[in-house]
Amino acid sequence: MPHFEYISVINASAEAVFAFHERPDAINLLTPAFLFPQIKRLSGTGLEAGTELIITTGFISHWHARHTTYIKNKLFVDEMVEGPMKSWRHEHRFEALGSRMRLVDSIEYVPIGPAWLVRTGLRLLFAFRHNVTRRYCELTAH
Repeated sequence: MPHFEYISVINASAEAVFAFHERPDAINLLTPAFLFPQIKRLSGTGLEAGTELIITTGFISHWHARHTTYIKNKLFVDEMVEGPMKSWRHEHRFEALGSRMRLVDSIEYVPIGPAWLVRTGLRLLFAFRHNVTRRYCELTAH
């Protein structure tokens, strides 16, 4: 099973970065506007296990995800219920490093299309997401 990981060190606390991810508008902020994201919550209001949402974009017609694990300020996991992959499990880890933190996105997936194309897309998407997270969290940390 292919594995993808993207890691950044952010000059903010793990609690601040986790709180950013809990914002109701976080998924919109973390999805590039040119993808024309439309988000529909099926259940839940945060990142807790059991929360479900459907995301549609200009390129992906339907992505249904369910949060399966939640440890406040440490970790949350989402898994694809239905969408453009054969399987997808995304672990979001928030690791304290004193006054800074390490943000780790770790994904196990089985693509339907070419693996190199999916990996390239993931690199671009998570570079964007980590950059947005860094900007929001480092601005509010000072």
